[in-house]
Amino acid sequence: MRPVASLSRSLRRAFLGALAALVAVLALSAQAAAPVDEVDPKIFYPVVLPNYLANFAKYVRWPASSGTEKETLHIGVFSQHVDAPLMAEALRGKRVENRPVEVHFSPDVDTLRTCEMVFLDRPGREEFTRIRQAVGQLPVLIVGYQSATGPGPVGIELVVKDGAVRFHISVGTLSQAGLTPSPELLQLALPPPIMRVKSRPMTPVIPVP
Repeated sequence: MRPVASLSRSLRRAFLGALAALVAVLALSAQAAAPVDEVDPKIFYPVVLPNYLANFAKYVRWPASSGTEKETLHIGVFSQHVDAPLMAEALRGKRVENRPVEVHFSPDVDTLRTCEMVFLDRPGREEFTRIRQAVGQLPVLIVGYQSATGPGPVGIELVVKDGAVRFHISVGTLSQAGLTPSPELLQLALPPPIMRVKSRPMTPVIPVP
């Protein structure tokens, strides 16, 4: 009989291998079927997104006092896309650490504050600010997709790079929420985006005679 620790490591490797394989497969399918800055919503919402959200929940650690020991994992979803309900159906069939998933579309503030994860579909700055203020200091993982705010303010930002769906992780943002990404998840993330600062032209110094 295999030791429990060895079995746990094997399961983690299997999960991470599946996530890495998912990234590779999505890269190929997206490049074949969509422009480089977009992914077919008929693939993204019912297939790609549920897998990413479920894996993020597995490989991000919440603080012990956060209430994540609840029987059900609650995910709030803010999306106006017509294919978003397909995502909810796909998530309802998944289990995260043996917990069933319940999805709340455009939840009110009280329901939102019961969610461990919130997904924002192409959020603008105003929407992001409203959600951020609603969850306050609660340990909520905010996942964005093609955010107008850029990858900084959300904990994990899904982006389309070279036709594939990838993700950035803001360790600082997660830390502020009391969340810790696993080292394995960090290895799969894209490098932090480079902040480009516009240089100002130098004013020539004219010597005083």
